[in-house]
Amino acid sequence: MEEKLIVSLTSYGKRLNNLPVVLDTIYAQTLLPDLVVLNLAYEEILPKEVEIYLRSHNVEINRVLDTKVYKKIVPTLKRYPNDCVICIDDDWLYPKQMIEDFVNVHKKYPHNPISGNRIILFGMQCHCGCASLVKKEYFGEYLDLFDNDIYVNCKSSDVFYTYCATKNNKPYVRTQYEYFLNMKSFNSIDSYSDCYPKCYVNTFDYLVRRFDPPEKILAGYLCLDANESVKNIVNDIEDYYIHELDRLQMNYTVLSNSKFVRLRNFILFPFIWLKKMGK
Repeated sequence: MEEKLIVSLTSYGKRLNNLPVVLDTIYAQTLLPDLVVLNLAYEEILPKEVEIYLRSHNVEINRVLDTKVYKKIVPTLKRYPNDCVICIDDDWLYPKQMIEDFVNVHKKYPHNPISGNRIILFGMQCHCGCASLVKKEYFGEYLDLFDNDIYVNCKSSDVFYTYCATKNNKPYVRTQYEYFLNMKSFNSIDSYSDCYPKCYVNTFDYLVRRFDPPEKILAGYLCLDANESVKNIVNDIEDYYIHELDRLQMNYTVLSNSKFVRLRNFILFPFIWLKKMGK
């Protein structure tokens, strides 16, 4: 890779004590990053033992304005506009192949951001806040337009990044391994990320009002390297949800890997598979 490979995260309060354990899983990767960047609000005070760990591992500590979850990625993309940034959270333990997996997908799809989940929001493959690979260019002008109004009105950063990339004609692709569902959480305390459906819709509504809607991407980027029959089955399942929700006259499509959706997938799978086999 010509670009640098940067792991970027943020933390705050009691969660700062998570950093050594979480970052140990990054330093145990099969492919190591060129740099780890920790974006901290100016007012955050690092515990002494955590600061010693960060200094001893050459973590770049970047003091920034407290834009909550947005400070996880935005300052790093602006500081390193030509490099690949893998965002992580401060309360997950990462499997050792994750970075190598993202880099391999990036080599195949160098012009698209990469998400570590299978969540579809508003017909678009969604950004994964705890495991995604992005570059500043993927978001076009929209990242440069990030301002206080966006910070106040777009509480879901996942929807913001998803919208910007899709609006810039660079929708997310996704990894074959589903990191969002298969990683272990670690000492999650006082999360400030609001991920309720109302928050998703409010964020998307604001972005559409301000910038106009992106073209709808319906199941366009599926689990990479999957068998064609599997892709077709997933397409049918996702189309089914979209048509059902449209039939109920909902304004937008919000699909997630909730227990309900997974159960529905499980029930539908054999019927759709038989339908495909009969063609």
